[in-house]
Amino acid sequence: KKKLESMGYSVFLCDPLCGDNMVEQIAHAFANAKVRVIFGTLTYGKKTPSPFSTHTELSFVMDLHFKEQKKFCIIKMCLDYEKFLTRMTLNS
Repeated sequence: KKKLESMGYSVFLCDPLCGDNMVEQIAHAFANAKVRVIFGTLTYGKKTPSPFSTHTELSFVMDLHFKEQKKFCIIKMCLDYEKFLTRMTLNS
């Protein structure tokens, strides 16, 4: 983050304080970013009981990509994704 900022880039890294709405922060940042960087872990794209998960995030990123031509970059942090839908969506 510091390196990118030193090069003149604006970087959002979700770090909510107690009581902050993390979902709102991420949605706002994703909607307004020039490029979304996704850290694709083994379980990226998995549905969880939480109202917001990486499954929701992936759907939102892909929706922005196809409907509004918003760019994204995936940093794959595993050999393969656990979820088949994630593998199919991200062409891994």
